[in-house]
Amino acid sequence: MSKVVLFGGDNSTAMSPDMWTYDGSSWSSATPSNPPPHREESAMAMLDASAVLFGGSPSGQGDVIGDTWVWNGSTWTQKHPAHSPPARCYHSMATLGSTVVLYGGTDGTTQLSDTWTWDGTDWTGHVVTPPPARQSAMMATLGSDVVLFGGVGGTGGTTEQSDTWIWNGSTWSMPSTSSSPSARDSAIMFGVGGVVVLFGGQDVNANALSDTWTWSGTGWSQENALVTSPPGRFAAAGGVLHMQLVIFGGTTNVGNDMTDTWIWNGTQWFAGPVTGPGARAWAAMTGPG
Repeated sequence: MSKVVLFGGDNSTAMSPDMWTYDGSSWSSATPSNPPPHREESAMAMLDASAVLFGGSPSGQGDVIGDTWVWNGSTWTQKHPAHSPPARCYHSMATLGSTVVLYGGTDGTTQLSDTWTWDGTDWTGHVVTPPPARQSAMMATLGSDVVLFGGVGGTGGTTEQSDTWIWNGSTWSMPSTSSSPSARDSAIMFGVGGVVVLFGGQDVNANALSDTWTWSGTGWSQENALVTSPPGRFAAAGGVLHMQLVIFGGTTNVGNDMTDTWIWNGTQWFAGPVTGPGARAWAAMTGPG
């Protein structure tokens, strides 16, 4: 697969399956046969040149699903593995080596803290000491680690978090950091250009953020020397294409879904194409790297 793929979201046309691809210059609507049913609050990650989609909510009203789909660049295929994570939404996924890692989310009632990996054939649940339960956390790959940051959890499951965790393929650990982004959930976070890039999210006061941070593997640094930056947002979609981070849409603190595309080239943000998918948040998106 040589394009970023975007699927679903909370404002897809008539709540029907809605899919778009981005080739580095323009967006194109895709209408494959047999697509997954519409959903929002799902997650996607790349594995072996295919996009893996899991779970989400059909209506965004607390109903959850637990199906696994794979997009190979031309066709969607539903998988029926022997084992599978319980249905959920607001979970986090990232690729690590030959597996996709899934963590947390909510089953519509309870926040989760379980860790699963998908090897292309089956899901495996890992009995490990995990980060505390949370949803809407950010997760990205850097080298031989998956980095997890923030989300909504804590007492009562309603507090934005600011902790950083590392999954090395077998265990979770919490590194010591001298600086960190502020507590938030629903930001964009991807590994690109030898660092993890984090943008935006929603803070403890439900404000949409517009700051950019990078994780080097040992610490967080805020990117302050920016000529321009995307307007603040949370619940945007993101993916990596040609070693650049692509983000689309999201919503603001007044609930306005957005339609803009932005590109991070490693040092700066610049605006992408004006024409693209309709306004939405909580869409799933991934790219080939």
